[in-house]
Amino acid sequence: KKLGTEPAFELGPLEPKNRVCLHGTFQTHQSGTPRFWKFLRDVWKDLEANFDEIVFTGTPDERARAKELYPQWTDFDDHGDFLELARFMGSSRLVLGAGSSGVALSSVLKVPTVRIHDSIGEAPRVIWSGLGEFQWNETEIGARKLWPEILERIVARKNETVEHEAML
Repeated sequence: KKLGTEPAFELGPLEPKNRVCLHGTFQTHQSGTPRFWKFLRDVWKDLEANFDEIVFTGTPDERARAKELYPQWTDFDDHGDFLELARFMGSSRLVLGAGSSGVALSSVLKVPTVRIHDSIGEAPRVIWSGLGEFQWNETEIGARKLWPEILERIVARKNETVEHEAML
């Protein structure tokens, strides 16, 4: 039960921000562009209407390409420091991304996370799911269907503070 409800790392005090972190790679394990980008195209107006900050994370190349597509949003350079990235994500209201280490990180921090699933062979998507009530791992089509409910639940949590205590 603890794995699904408590953050797995000690991050110290964090100031909650009305921010969504985005991480979308530009390669899949199969071929083509990850479906995250199609999903983002469909929900960008909702993000702008409900979040004060919309921030891309990832490698310098990923952030630069993302900023070409959405120049009105910002990016965050963690300088290769996973703890810095964890603190940034940990103070965010939502992380939205493709399957990536950043999405896995936000899941163990218990930050509400939506992973837009691209198939990896015949493996079931559930094996990449985060544990907990505010962790979604959906195909792009499934996420679009659930998006109104997901957004409503995230917006309703606006004033909640997440405690980041060590569980290890």
